[in-house]
Amino acid sequence: MTRLNIQLTEEVSERLTARAARSGHSSVEEYIQDLLSAEAEETEDYGAPSHLTFHDDAELKEMLLARVRTPADGIEATPAYWEEFQRKVEERHGKGE
Repeated sequence: MTRLNIQLTEEVSERLTARAARSGHSSVEEYIQDLLSAEAEETEDYGAPSHLTFHDDAELKEMLLARVRTPADGIEATPAYWEEFQRKVEERHGKGE
């Protein structure tokens, strides 16, 4: 196994500690190891901007909650919106993505 040493600012370390705890990891090291492992296994890039990518359900949940808490223009989730959304998901799923 390869060992990696990195230096973090106190602010980044505190944020990673909190994120590790929220995602159920026992330490920042375990959290970072899981992030790097997931990144190393990533085989497809769907072209999403970096601020819209996630690696696990906990990270997705945090992104969604942050968006809910942020006052900004959104979309109207009409029945037509959900039909189109479902169509796109099914199309993507059918392609094995």
